[in-house]
Amino acid sequence: MIKIQDQIAAGLVRALQVAVGVDLPSRPILKNALGYDLYQRGRHALDRFDKVGFESAAGYFEQALALDPSALRAAESLALVHIYIAEWGYAPPREGFERARASCERVLKLDPMSGMAHAQLAFIYAIYDWNWAAAVGEVQRALALDPRDPGILVTAGIIHSALDRLDEAAGFFNAASALDPLGAVSHGALGTIYYRSGRLSEAETEFRRALEISPTYLWAHWSLGTVLLTAGRLDAALSQMQQATPDCGGDAGLSLVYHAMKRNAESNAALARATKAYAGRWAYGMAEVHAYRGEIDQAFTWLDRAYRQKDVVLYRLKGDPLLRNLEPDARHKALLRKMNLPE
Repeated sequence: MIKIQDQIAAGLVRALQVAVGVDLPSRPILKNALGYDLYQRGRHALDRFDKVGFESAAGYFEQALALDPSALRAAESLALVHIYIAEWGYAPPREGFERARASCERVLKLDPMSGMAHAQLAFIYAIYDWNWAAAVGEVQRALALDPRDPGILVTAGIIHSALDRLDEAAGFFNAASALDPLGAVSHGALGTIYYRSGRLSEAETEFRRALEISPTYLWAHWSLGTVLLTAGRLDAALSQMQQATPDCGGDAGLSLVYHAMKRNAESNAALARATKAYAGRWAYGMAEVHAYRGEIDQAFTWLDRAYRQKDVVLYRLKGDPLLRNLEPDARHKALLRKMNLPE
């Protein structure tokens, strides 16, 4: 594990140093005018960052590929949509990520030099397979091929953040934001790093910026709510959790905030709703709520369930502020070992 971390620290930081100064040749997007229109519609739909947007984007990219099966950018974007659908829980993990993997392999058949496809495979290796050596190899390859692509930089940052290398992760996310200031993902990711680092004001700024760019951005209200909760701004936190949709942690967030407000009956009622809604697809979030409420055994029960279900958020285990109550427990270290993460 130490060797893998050293590879990341050396290889990815070197890539970051050149990321802002490399000019790359442009590639044609699509040959067909109608296909290009469909591709642009898909990119616009993707920017919604919600279920409707993802499903609509997938449809546009599939139509573009039907017109031109060699359309690399459409194939890359379709693979990205498949990853988002799996990552955000709109498909069972095994089904969603294996479809995403197949989409990445389709891209690499079109162009083995697609940096985006290598980065997407790195993402799958990291958050689904928990195979950090493979993730490192793929993301290094992606950065070598396309060091100024914001999506690739974000993927490198995610790998760093999973390993609790927050300063390095922030560097990659900042580089992505510099190259694409309107990228909601990089702002949201940077907000998460600041939150984990205790830089709550900066975290709030980044999550609000993500929402300004994409008002329907998934999980941004939940994430901003946890920042405000940690800052002790409970009324503001409650407002954010009330805006989070049921698909995006609303009831779990309400349980957290009501608990902090000592409104125990409302916290318990929200927890009951959350348990019913999220048991099959977001066990990790339930563990966060129980850990925050001081219910340690219940939290570990949910983490075990998350492990068995291949919960796509489990890679965030290392350094999660909502799970801080669990860190002294030997079961926390045991789970890190099972996921091949550093203790």
